[in-house]
Amino acid sequence: MKLKKSCSYKTKYQVWRILISAPDKIFIETRDTENKQVFFNCQDISSGKFLLKNFQHDEKYWIGIETVWRNYVIFHKYAKPDMPGHKSIILFDIKSKKNIWQNNELTFLFHTNDLIYAYQTTFSGRKFYSLSVLTGETLEDFGDDYSKINSFQEQTQRNEDYSDYTFPESYFSQDSANTNIDAIIEKINAENNLVGEIEYISKGDLFLFNYHVEKTTGNLENVFVVYNSSKSKIIFSETINKNINAIIPDSFFVYKNLLILLKNKNEVSVFEII
Repeated sequence: MKLKKSCSYKTKYQVWRILISAPDKIFIETRDTENKQVFFNCQDISSGKFLLKNFQHDEKYWIGIETVWRNYVIFHKYAKPDMPGHKSIILFDIKSKKNIWQNNELTFLFHTNDLIYAYQTTFSGRKFYSLSVLTGETLEDFGDDYSKINSFQEQTQRNEDYSDYTFPESYFSQDSANTNIDAIIEKINAENNLVGEIEYISKGDLFLFNYHVEKTTGNLENVFVVYNSSKSKIIFSETINKNINAIIPDSFFVYKNLLILLKNKNEVSVFEII
């Protein structure tokens, strides 16, 4: 197995969030925290074509993504600046780059199939509703029936399928069944002053891992490596963060046969594992 670069995105702002949606689109949210600006990007992974690039809403900062569904994005605003509470539901069509509908009275709770479950805050608590995703029309009023909504939400969570995703886990040599992998890590450890845990994903005969090296300056370097165990050699190696003063975890994950790699907090690269 080997890596083939599929697409990439680089910005001068910080990558805030990465989402994957069917059919294989990558969403990248970037934020300019100094000037209070947020930008949304959507790229087709197979072609590299941007469906959205540095897109902004009328609200330039206090807005975020709840979820992505088919060719739509469900956005939210914030109840108060600098506070995490959400408000409003906005359905945005990626193809037309327009809002389909917006509801400023309700707050998104969860989504299943073609329904949105939402709530309205009242003096006595919350009132719950189901809405049509495509029209925003209220389909059912559940009043304050928490038990029914909790039951729906638990069922939705049980039905969620994350089998296409593989996230890194911590490497411990005593748990490893691959002596080749142990040997390469021992070699790297002997040649460098490793700090913190090594994160890894095993994919076929590839071993993808992320580690940190302490430099003579006292700062750290974050290195990502792909090791081919059948060939007993490193086929990819790149420093993804330089001169950092803290360990940066979760810099990569695998979706289906795609490696998604975050570099310098502002660059996302997608590689096909073939």
